[in-house]
Amino acid sequence: MQNNCLDIFEELNLPFETFLSDYINHDLETRIFYDLETIKDVCRKKLIVIGSGDIAYDYALNLAKNNSVIILNHSDQTKCLEQLKNKAEKHQNIKYYPKTKIVNLHINPEGNMNVECSSPFGLKRFQSDYIVGAIGREPQIDYISPAVLKNAAEFEKKGILHFVGDVKNGLFRQAAIAVGDGISAGMAIHHRILENANESSLIHR
Repeated sequence: MQNNCLDIFEELNLPFETFLSDYINHDLETRIFYDLETIKDVCRKKLIVIGSGDIAYDYALNLAKNNSVIILNHSDQTKCLEQLKNKAEKHQNIKYYPKTKIVNLHINPEGNMNVECSSPFGLKRFQSDYIVGAIGREPQIDYISPAVLKNAAEFEKKGILHFVGDVKNGLFRQAAIAVGDGISAGMAIHHRILENANESSLIHR
């Protein structure tokens, strides 16, 4: 089962006044992304990556090849692999700011995006062309009926329902683990089908 990216506007609880103008709202939304598909080829830009997990650091390292990147972490603890953290710390195009959280966004008259942040050293201001949100994901299970969710534990026990990836494993969200979960689920389903087929053949002998 897949996951949805957490929304930056909701997660950061930004002031409503920031988005009163339809123009500003649209302009901000066109500069905020949750993956690199649209901006993977940008060059000589200033970008802010929000997050402290594997995805945030992976995004930062990829973008820093041709751009200036700032990583903002609302706490002083990272959740990424040590290898990714070490690479980012050594990269000349990446700056990391712990305990720093966006408190306001607005577009200035020149069309640049001003980013105001709270930090242990007071208010910090950055200019950025784009913001990339990597602040986590939530299970995309809204298409599952309430009746199924209510009995999810029982269905899992019976092998009828299988959750994989970070829907199931939380912080242990790496793709390889999700793939392993999927293979395991597939093998379990296949085994159950064979068992049912054997039972059915015995009954009809």
